[in-house]
Amino acid sequence: MGRPALKLLAILALLTVGWLIPWHSLAADERKTEEVTIYRDDFGIPNIFAASEEGVAYGLGYAQAEDRLEEIFKQYRRAEGTMAEAFGPSFLHDDYRQRLWQHRAVAEANYPKLSARSRVLIEAYQSGIKQYMEEHPEEVPAWAPKLEPWQIIALGRFIIWGWPEGDASGDLQRAGIQPDPIAARGSNQWVIAPGRTADGVPLALVDPHLGWYGQFRFYEARLYGGALQTAGMTIPGLPLSVLGHNRYCSVAMTTGGPDAADVYEEELNPENPRQYRYDGQWRDMTVRT
Repeated sequence: MGRPALKLLAILALLTVGWLIPWHSLAADERKTEEVTIYRDDFGIPNIFAASEEGVAYGLGYAQAEDRLEEIFKQYRRAEGTMAEAFGPSFLHDDYRQRLWQHRAVAEANYPKLSARSRVLIEAYQSGIKQYMEEHPEEVPAWAPKLEPWQIIALGRFIIWGWPEGDASGDLQRAGIQPDPIAARGSNQWVIAPGRTADGVPLALVDPHLGWYGQFRFYEARLYGGALQTAGMTIPGLPLSVLGHNRYCSVAMTTGGPDAADVYEEELNPENPRQYRYDGQWRDMTVRT
């Protein structure tokens, strides 16, 4: 065997991860060992191969941790509203907003309601992150939160919440009330039919109008495991592609202008500011501290 072939085998060995699924949700006789292989192209984009969907989810967690471990931790802190605990009072206002929307509470309460299949994929993804953390403890900052599967649901809710927040902000401004500024969001997408392209295949463009840096910075990966055969983008901290394509279709999303929020003006009891009027009666507010 020549030197180039030996070098290639050495590289592949370094990028091959063997793993055990230690799910408490699986019976002992269902536990298995599965090989997950991560190839990186010239741009560093991971191409992840496994026999199952949970295998590539595990590999994606490992690859994301290798590339953006601290960003994953920050994403979960942003969604939960605990950035100020780690990075100081400049994040206090954003933390307040996220706690107001109760991303953590909603995620924790609803995570058990997800399908067993969804939970397996989520937990496989976080197991990949944990595996990388075990192998590279020097890269885990002291402020890293403990990983919990509900964090992925909280993060997804945090990401999408900007649209109803923006709608509510617009309603308040039209009523003459100036709310806290909300970052504007926009996007576009288009498709060219096969008859209008040089090589006779359809072309789809996804243009989410998000930045190169910050909380919505994309992460590109290609996943090949079981029925999951996709190439596309996700957000660090999430286990599957949110934009991209498989062999059958292209997936995109854009802001279509739906009415995603309603604003109500409440009447407070002048004798008790922690009561509000509902159907002609004063009701006690639910107070969270």
